[in-house]
Amino acid sequence: MATTFLRRHRDTAVILLVVVAVTGFNIWQHRNDTPAGYRQFSGNGLSFIYPADCTLREAVVFFRFPSYWLGDLQGESSGEQAAIVGVVWSAGGPEGLSDFMDTVIGEARKYNEITEVSADTAQVIGGKEALVRGFKVDVGGVRVPGLVAGWASPEGRTFAVYCLRQGAGDDWCAFQLDKVLRSLRTEPPPQPR
Repeated sequence: MATTFLRRHRDTAVILLVVVAVTGFNIWQHRNDTPAGYRQFSGNGLSFIYPADCTLREAVVFFRFPSYWLGDLQGESSGEQAAIVGVVWSAGGPEGLSDFMDTVIGEARKYNEITEVSADTAQVIGGKEALVRGFKVDVGGVRVPGLVAGWASPEGRTFAVYCLRQGAGDDWCAFQLDKVLRSLRTEPPPQPR
């Protein structure tokens, strides 16, 4: 009976098998493409994706031209659901990660009212072991939630990735942190330090 069923539907099974093979090959071939709704940044020995509706600016935290060992980039969108996604990096390793995050938050406090900074929690985000802190930014009577994740790269750099969005909660921020950290790739320095 099963043999009769297969004989009747042999052509359908062959077509289905070809469709699955072609789809699988197509997915495999485009596995490293930038996802829809995102753009990719590459430079200074790193690359990552960020939301396409954000305009990327350099030197927002440290106010100097980014290099391999020190720099920052921040993407900002506008409107009712304004969002900020940023990446800050510096020389250092895992032992200085918490201090580096303190420095980044301290610099941000010079220009913003940042409150409710939580303690570090170790988490795996985007496949990377990171320290994560929550925080709030008070803007014109509105409290905007954000998250910052610190990660140490194998090359001896520390990274702080932060996300916040007006009208959103920690879920959006956690989703963006996962996307950015999952896509974050680093390269060895072009020359020894």
